[in-house]
Amino acid sequence: MGTKIYVFSKYIYNFFYLNVLWIFFTLSGFVLLGFVPSTITVYTMFRKQFQNGDFEIGFHKFYLEYKKNFVPMIKPTFMMGFIFLVLMINYEFTLDLVGIKFQIIQVILILSMVVTILYCLTFFAVHAYFDLDFKRGLLLPLEILLSNPILSIVSLIIFSLGEYAVMYSSGAYVLFLISVPSYFCMKLYYRYFEKLVLRSIN
Repeated sequence: MGTKIYVFSKYIYNFFYLNVLWIFFTLSGFVLLGFVPSTITVYTMFRKQFQNGDFEIGFHKFYLEYKKNFVPMIKPTFMMGFIFLVLMINYEFTLDLVGIKFQIIQVILILSMVVTILYCLTFFAVHAYFDLDFKRGLLLPLEILLSNPILSIVSLIIFSLGEYAVMYSSGAYVLFLISVPSYFCMKLYYRYFEKLVLRSIN
């Protein structure tokens, strides 16, 4: 009984500490440059846990992964950020316009933003699992999104539910903002990637 309590307490601590590290390194990258490598690093920590049970979270270990991801993620960060910003600006612009034509445009823009978010969630998981060059790193998430849209939609639902659950757990929102949703999201993708790798071997 005592061992189970200890293991559970350690998991809670690791989730909390992982979230603290994510906030610290996201801010150290001035948010814009730090968000993507920090999030991929969180996903990577969970990938290592699923692979070999390694869930020892440390500042140095997080830093090494973050450092490895930082420079390669600058271009993708600006690309994804630019696309989402353009969609948001256009959506805000159409809100002041009336007519069925503009309502259709608003729906298209909303769907485009959802697809962009789906791509980002897939992108995080792909780069936490695979070691890819720039071009392949951009194309593989898109291929997965197009070939298995249900997987991406389920990941968005899981991530949203995780955020919702944490948000309504009083003060736990700040403590587990990214770690809890990322855990479930990466678990889903990890199983899919394992099957993908086995299929490619066979």
